[in-house]
Amino acid sequence: MAKRSGRKRKAEEDASAAHATNQLADAEALLNAGSTEEGQALFKSIIESDADDQVVGVAKYTLAMVNLCKGDSASADGALTSLGLRYRLHESVFVSESNGKTVESSSVANHVQVVDDAFAKPVWTHLCDRLNHTSSPFWSEHRYGEPDVGYFSYAFSDCATAKPRHCIEAWIQSHLLPVVQAAFPDKAASIRHAEWWAHSRDQISGHQLHYDTDETRLTRDHSLHYPLVSTVWYLTPGASGAPTLITDKKFGQDALQSHGYLVYPEENRLAMFDGRLLHGVIPHFLPRGDSTERLTLMVGFWDKDVATNDYVVDKPTANMMLPLKVDSETTWPAHFTQTWSSSDTATALKKPGPIFAVEEPLWVDLHPPADAMTTHREDSVFVGKYFLHDLAQLDSDVAGLLAEPSEEDREWLVKHQDDKDFEPRLAQTLCVVFEWMKRGDEFLDLAGDFLLELTAHCPAAVRVVRATKAWAELVTLLLETAEAKETIAAIAWNILKGPDPQGQEDMFHTPELVEALMDAGESDEECVAMVCGALAYCLDIVPNRKYVMQGLASHLASLYQDRDEDDEFAGAQDIQDTEDAIAFVLKGSGSEVKKLTSVLKSKLGSYYSDAAAKFK
Repeated sequence: MAKRSGRKRKAEEDASAAHATNQLADAEALLNAGSTEEGQALFKSIIESDADDQVVGVAKYTLAMVNLCKGDSASADGALTSLGLRYRLHESVFVSESNGKTVESSSVANHVQVVDDAFAKPVWTHLCDRLNHTSSPFWSEHRYGEPDVGYFSYAFSDCATAKPRHCIEAWIQSHLLPVVQAAFPDKAASIRHAEWWAHSRDQISGHQLHYDTDETRLTRDHSLHYPLVSTVWYLTPGASGAPTLITDKKFGQDALQSHGYLVYPEENRLAMFDGRLLHGVIPHFLPRGDSTERLTLMVGFWDKDVATNDYVVDKPTANMMLPLKVDSETTWPAHFTQTWSSSDTATALKKPGPIFAVEEPLWVDLHPPADAMTTHREDSVFVGKYFLHDLAQLDSDVAGLLAEPSEEDREWLVKHQDDKDFEPRLAQTLCVVFEWMKRGDEFLDLAGDFLLELTAHCPAAVRVVRATKAWAELVTLLLETAEAKETIAAIAWNILKGPDPQGQEDMFHTPELVEALMDAGESDEECVAMVCGALAYCLDIVPNRKYVMQGLASHLASLYQDRDEDDEFAGAQDIQDTEDAIAFVLKGSGSEVKKLTSVLKSKLGSYYSDAAAKFK
C-alpha cells in the first residue's frame, strides 16, 4: 500500500481542523440555545477527535465551565489541568444564587452595594424599549458584536449640571446620580463626569475579569486612572442569570488574598461598586429554552480629569463626545431623544438587594502536573480569565501598558511609606516591575535593578513581596532560568533578611527557593556571595552551612580589601549586610559554631582580628 503524500496528509489535517472548528461553533450554539446536554456531548466529541490543538483547548476550557455549572468540579479540574491551567475561580461562582449565602450589606458597603426596584417603572420600561436588542438602531449603527468592534462608550461631562441631550443622560442626571451620591457620600462631591455604555449579550457570553480604566490615558500616556464609582443596571436579566462577580482586589494586590461577591441579574436591579475593583460576568450554562438577551446599562462616574475622545461613526472608541449634529445615517441619538412621561408619578421602591459571598478561597490552586505546566504556554490567556496559568495574568494586560518605574518612583516610595497614597502606588509599581521581570532580557535587567534598590530601602515593599506567592515563584523561576542570576539572588537576600510579612505566610522561606538558590550558586560563581547572603536566613532548611559561611566570608574579605585599596569605596552597606549575615549564621548554628568560626578565620585572614568582635 502506497504511503500518503505529505501534501495529501496536510490537506486532510486542514480539513479535519476546519471540521472541528465548525463543530465548536455548533456546540456553542447549542449551549446558547439552552441545550446543554447536546452541547456537552459535542464538546466531548471534539476533544476525542484531537484534530486541532487550539480548538481542542477551547473545547476543554468551555466544557470545564459547563461541568462547573452542573456541579461536577472533578471533571472540570481534569480538563483544566490537562491544559496546564493552575488556578480557577471557586466552584460556587458557577452555580445559581439559591445555593449561595448572602452577606450583610453594611459589611461590604465600601466595596459593593445593590438596590432592587432601583428606578420608577416608567423609566425602566422606556429605556428597555430604547435599548431593545432587536428594534433599537443603537446596536446596528455601532456594528455591535462584530469582530473588529471593541469596547465603546459615551461621555456625559458635567453630568450633575449640564442639560441632558437624550434619555440616557436624563436618567443619569435625575435618577442614577442621586442614588450613587447617597451610596458613596465620600465620593459624591468629586463626581464631574459620567461615562456610559451598554451590552446586549446571549446566554453563553460572559465578560472577562477586568478593571474599569481611563483607556485613553492608559494607552496614550501609560498612566492608570479609575472611575470613582462603577454601576451596572440590569434592564433584563437574560436566560442564564449570569452573575456579576465583583472582587475586593485592586490592581497589583495579591489575588490569593482577595474575596469575591456575586450580584445576580434581576429586572431593574442596580449594582454599584468601587471603580478600582476587579470584576466581570461569569457565564452560566443552564438548560433553558428561553433566548432572552441580558441587557445592561453601565455608567462609570469620574472626577474632572478623565480623558474624552471625538465621535467616530465607523470606529467607535471609549468615552466619545457625542457631537451636536450627526450624519443622516446615524439615527440612534434621535431614537434616544424621546423620554418618559413627566406626568407619571410612579416612584421606585429602592430596597436593598442581595449580595452573595463567594466561598473561599476565591482562587483554587489545581496543582497541575509539572509536564502539563511545561507543555502549555504560560502566557496564553483564555477568554474570561476565569481559569489561569498564573494569577499575575489578571493584571498583566494593564501592567504591560504602564510606564517603566522611574528613579523618582522609587525615591517617593522610600520617603513616603506613611502617605495615604503609598499602598496603591506601591501595589501598582510592584505589578509593573513583576510584568517587566517576566518578559526577561533587557526588561529583566531594568526591573531587577529597580527591585533590588527598592527592597534594600523600603521595608513595606519587602513585606508585600515576601507574602506574595507569585513573587516567590517568579524569583525561583528566574534563579533557574535567567542568565544573570546575581541580581535575582541579591533580591532574595534583601527579602529574606527583611521584615516578616506581618501575620501572613512567608512565601520565600521555602525548600523550593533554597534549592533554586543552591543550584544558582553551583551554576554561576559570580552569584555565590548573593546566594549565601540569602541562605543565611534559611538555616533551618539549608543542607550545608559550611558552604554558606565560605561564600559570605570570602565576599567579606574581598569587600574589606576593596575598602582598604579604594579611597572612594562606596560599599559600606554591603559590608554591614555581609557582617550581619555572618553573625546570623553563627548565632543560629549551635554545635557547629566552632567549625564555622574556623572557616571564617581562614577566609578573612588578617582581617579577622579586627572584625571578630562584630560576630560575638
